[in-house]
Amino acid sequence: MPHKIVDASKQYNSLEEDIPTIKIHTMMGIRRALVYSIAEKENLTVVSCGTKSELHAGLFCMNNLLGEILPISHLYKTQVYQLAESLAAHGLLPEGMANKPSHCGITGEPNDEDVMGMHFEEFDTICYLLENKGYSPSKTAKTLGKATSQIENIKEQIELHKRMIEFPSVKT
Repeated sequence: MPHKIVDASKQYNSLEEDIPTIKIHTMMGIRRALVYSIAEKENLTVVSCGTKSELHAGLFCMNNLLGEILPISHLYKTQVYQLAESLAAHGLLPEGMANKPSHCGITGEPNDEDVMGMHFEEFDTICYLLENKGYSPSKTAKTLGKATSQIENIKEQIELHKRMIEFPSVKT
């Protein structure tokens, strides 16, 4: 599968070390500008790789939704890993990409699972039970052997992040 990896680390590292948010936002802007410049020059479409899990966990910003299409935004991260493993088994992904830890690509460390405090398998299962099976937080907690308060916090987080990416209605 043809792809390009754009390294903007030179620009990132040249920013002031003591202003981390400026560095992160600047890096996101540089990445967005580079990606769209390359796409325009080569007549390509920019495709977002944001997943449902990342959206629910808040591991996104509007730059992660960068792209004209979001083909995997309805998939949980564990489903994306399964898809990647299948593609890799058929030689359709570069070596090592299917098992690459998920992270924002801006700061490098930590990876997304470290930020969440749990593995995607666990997070995705919780989200699936709450959203797709209609389980209550207490039923989900009992099913998975977790504290109800932990599941309630995740449910609140999901609802918060859903609202963050919804477009406001426009009244005419």
